[in-house]
Amino acid sequence: MTGTEPDARGRAQAYIDAVNRRDWESAVEFLSPEVLLIDYGRGGTHRGREAWVARFKPTVEPFPDLQLEVTSLLVDGELVAQEVVGRGTHTAPLPLPTGEVVAPTGRSVEIHFAAFGQVDSDQRLAVVHFYANPMTVLAQLGMPAPAR
Repeated sequence: MTGTEPDARGRAQAYIDAVNRRDWESAVEFLSPEVLLIDYGRGGTHRGREAWVARFKPTVEPFPDLQLEVTSLLVDGELVAQEVVGRGTHTAPLPLPTGEVVAPTGRSVEIHFAAFGQVDSDQRLAVVHFYANPMTVLAQLGMPAPAR
């Protein structure tokens, strides 16, 4: 049984609200315990709630005032697609997947991303395809583009 579109919209917004509060415990309640995250921007696949938090928490916390805003949301049965914009100021160290750390710059950033997901019978996200370009954040922080 799948939920109604208003239910899916409310759940999507409640998840964003939890992340905006940095309430990871509440945020993961909107995820299946075995959620599968396929991250196309950074590459990699992550499974489970702990892996989800381990993926996103280090990229959110360096921007303590970061707020996410859903700019569009489409729901079709068990499928959910959303576009989100995040805006914040870089005031804490930012760990990179390479192991390097970007010192706080005090610069403001704006990142746009899209996620396409499928919910389970409990209306929790079970599979998410996540699309973002992390290079846009690094460019806004004044980091040089990588050599081609």
